[in-house]
Amino acid sequence: MVNITNFANKLLLELRYMVYRKRQRDILNKNMKDYEYYEGSKEEYEKVVLPFWEKYGMKPDIRWFQFFGYKDQKFNPHFIPDDFFYTDLYKFLNDVNFDEKLQNKIFLDSMLHDVNRPRAVLKYENKLFVSENNEFLTKEEALQTLKKEGKVIVKPSDDMQGNGVEILNFTDNEKKAKKLFEEKVKLGDFIVQELVKQSDQMNRLNKSSVNTFRITTLLINDKVEFVSSIVRYGQEGSIVDNMARGGISRVLDKDGYMSKQAKIHEKLFTTEDFKSEKLEGFKEALALAKKLHPRFSHARYIGWDFAVDQNNQPVFIELNAYPVNNQRQYGPALGDFTAQILDEYLEYKKSKK
Repeated sequence: MVNITNFANKLLLELRYMVYRKRQRDILNKNMKDYEYYEGSKEEYEKVVLPFWEKYGMKPDIRWFQFFGYKDQKFNPHFIPDDFFYTDLYKFLNDVNFDEKLQNKIFLDSMLHDVNRPRAVLKYENKLFVSENNEFLTKEEALQTLKKEGKVIVKPSDDMQGNGVEILNFTDNEKKAKKLFEEKVKLGDFIVQELVKQSDQMNRLNKSSVNTFRITTLLINDKVEFVSSIVRYGQEGSIVDNMARGGISRVLDKDGYMSKQAKIHEKLFTTEDFKSEKLEGFKEALALAKKLHPRFSHARYIGWDFAVDQNNQPVFIELNAYPVNNQRQYGPALGDFTAQILDEYLEYKKSKK
């Protein structure tokens, strides 16, 4: 029975990745129609890209390198096709059995209880209301708790990309807040947190959203390595900074300075030149990401989201085992570690034969 169950689980996982591959290829097809790309040539592809990937028994679609290579106007063999990265390579790097836990904000709040993070005012899980002191509450008691807070933010426990994130404002409109609360209860598990008071510098990016650093780290050579980082901020009036919800992102270097190649969005930046300004709190956020990663050693590749408080200290927001890699803007997903990871992957595949 156990063997049958394992076989069924593996089959379901493979079907899941078949869907993922098709989805990524469909996205590429659309992107190649909607956006400009680096044309390059077949000769350049065969000279620059193919020799690198043939070592791993692969001949990736040239269009991945055309699309990702637009910014630098050249082919870079270290770009990783999304239909490979989010399927085969991802399950090599990260234990997929832990995916749901890593995405669950309630679980992470418990796991990172000793980390500076937004205070969890209320949790709703498995149809139970739980206070910040881990005491069960009735629905009415939960509502009274939120009323005392006045203004809070509610997030689905397991959703990503800012989906379902809402402000509950009992101070200004109690009737609307209560109605929204009832809707969230019907939808399922969620966490309610206090609002983050971000630094003045982050406020200058966009004051309506909590703006964050997305820092990607990798477990390799028995240590945690920095791979890439960006700063994300919302559009004016938006409460979230996620790109999927209209947010804007800019590449950061390892010291917290905006990339010289970043384009400044004049409406949000006005006359301030953030290209020559160090973003405070980044150094501390990177150090914290490296410190925390060993707690989640079943996931070698993690994207960390940190806000910055009024003391310029990092505030943990969430982590993502499926960090969206906009390689077109940020560069190769695995940075300088691309070849080593692919070498490891090749050895792993050989050992399974």
